Amino acid sequence: MKHTDWKARTDKYLLSMQDVPFQWGVNDCYMFVANVVEEMSGMDIAHWLRGQYHDKRGAITEVRKLSKTFDGSMIKMFDEALTRKEPADASYGDVVMAYIKNLDPEATGRTSGIISDSGDMLVPGKLGLVAIKDPTIDYAWHVPETNKAVMKNWPVVTGCYRISHGCFSCPSYWEYLKDGKDYSIKIHDEELLAPSMNTVTTTYNVAFGSDLFHEDVPVNFIARVFQIMNSCPQHNFEIITKRINQVFYLGMIVLSFWYAIKEKKTYLIIALTGYVSISFFTASYERVFAVLMLMTFIALACPRKSIRQPRILLGLLIFMLVVFGFRFRADIWNKELKKDPFKMTHGHSMFSTLTYNGVPWKWFDGIINFENKKYDLAKQQLYLAHEYNPYNIYVMNGMGIAAIIENKRVFAKEHFNRALEICPDFKEAKENLARLQ
Repeated sequence: MKHTDWKARTDKYLLSMQDVPFQWGVNDCYMFVANVVEEMSGMDIAHWLRGQYHDKRGAITEVRKLSKTFDGSMIKMFDEALTRKEPADASYGDVVMAYIKNLDPEATGRTSGIISDSGDMLVPGKLGLVAIKDPTIDYAWHVPETNKAVMKNWPVVTGCYRISHGCFSCPSYWEYLKDGKDYSIKIHDEELLAPSMNTVTTTYNVAFGSDLFHEDVPVNFIARVFQIMNSCPQHNFEIITKRINQVFYLGMIVLSFWYAIKEKKTYLIIALTGYVSISFFTASYERVFAVLMLMTFIALACPRKSIRQPRILLGLLIFMLVVFGFRFRADIWNKELKKDPFKMTHGHSMFSTLTYNGVPWKWFDGIINFENKKYDLAKQQLYLAHEYNPYNIYVMNGMGIAAIIENKRVFAKEHFNRALEICPDFKEAKENLARLQ
């Protein structure tokens, strides 16, 4: 990555900066280092920060978006763009951080600088460059020699909930369990700008070991992640998800709004806005029905020249009749369920996954099969129930039972405890947990 004549370029630039005073946002400790790196390699590691601040307060505000401390943010910025090395091995042209005393106020504290050919640390001061003799270097980096693509994890989201049998083999979960860490979903705003700071072509694994499209991740945060990805054409991004229905749902909403705004369909924009508002109050896994409604809105917005309107209306009528049939059948089985909760039902469909009390139909089928000692079938149905409503205490208890079937006591205990966190008086979970003790 370095130019072949990087030493000559660096010497020339350092000579030109001898009498240039410290200035926030132009020639402070970070911008000075970034300018030297750009001279020797052509990559601008501060492109995302230039013009964003002009005083000390602004610098602290911008830099602390990456970490709680100023030093932590500086270290993270250099780690993203450069290669860490041992402080004792720092040589000419390397970037270093050291705690500086008895210097101009602007450069006091832990400061970043460049190692000169004489081994001194060069930092911008009040009257120009200042050479620090024998600095005690805390951190050091060097500019990569080649532009070799690398792969990194981008932990914008950590933690997850297991929703299928394969999740029990997730190495990320076992790593968290081994270290005693909290495996619940967490979003990390401080990680968002990491790809923007990196000019080296990199393949990022987005939310590796977690799921960007998890139900607990806000939609606006997902939008910000995609905004960052879109602004970094120098990188590749890999996203792995088990919640493809969420991706499809969000994609259809974006497509619908884009089409409505492009075609200036005011009535469609109003309909979509109302629909999205209402959908927030529906169960997340009834989204198949929601997506079909969105497709219907798009069909209604299509120009009459391309599609005949009577065909659309006929298709809508057939669709509504089909949905009504499935919903009506589910309502009948709901009434039967109230009479006998442990009777095998047939109310489940793509248009009705939950019963009247929010418990998935598959949970009832799983429990009945468990009582009948059909353990393999019970396990499959309990896993499906967890997909349809992972936050229901009965479903959590069912996942614990499924784990017991597979002789995975650690997972079973975790699910029972999660159910008790929501409802401490949940009798079934208490009993099941006591059996595991």
